[in-house]
Amino acid sequence: MTVRRLTILAALVLLATGAARTSERATLLQFPRLNDTFRDMAPEIAPVSTAGLTILLSSPSNSLTIRGHELELEPLGDSRHRFRGWVDFLGKADLVAKFTGAMPAGMEDQVLLPIQQLELEGEVDFKKMPGGYDITVRQLPTHAEIVMQSRLAGQLVRVCDMLTILSGGDCSGLDAAFSRVRLPLPAAGETYFVADDQLTADERQAFDDYLRVPGAAAPTTVGR
Repeated sequence: MTVRRLTILAALVLLATGAARTSERATLLQFPRLNDTFRDMAPEIAPVSTAGLTILLSSPSNSLTIRGHELELEPLGDSRHRFRGWVDFLGKADLVAKFTGAMPAGMEDQVLLPIQQLELEGEVDFKKMPGGYDITVRQLPTHAEIVMQSRLAGQLVRVCDMLTILSGGDCSGLDAAFSRVRLPLPAAGETYFVADDQLTADERQAFDDYLRVPGAAAPTTVGR
């Protein structure tokens, strides 16, 4: 798996300080280098379907600024962990929309991602490996929803109305559909390798200290 997809996952799994622990066994972690601006992450965006039409979305250029984050981890035993993460972020993106089977040229707009907070919960496996850590997704929501502000919705409604004039389809739902975008999240079983040099010494120490909590870590694997 690419570091870029891991960054997207990590950015979505984290947020602002001050959250209360949900369990006495839970540990709160932060990774300061995630509080940064990430550019051109090429996210996957779920298509929008309405009035019998499907609109494909892509973002060839974008930036996402993480303002703050926090990750709460709780060991469940045998390398399995429950996480609860929060992320406080904003950003902007060039959004391209294309109706399938029509209009070969896409419609484009620069959209804003206003300041917002996202919370995510799930389960993962952590395994210490030579030179880093394996993180395997056990359970995640199928997608995350991001609020956006775009002028594209109004344009798409007009185009959709023209394309469905004979079928009588209702395109009014596009306004609501384009107030949020759906980003698919990694499926169960996907594994990411985080190399030691991707973390600071303090971050590695904090993570290793957590993995020493009874029930937190599986035996170190020798070789990959």
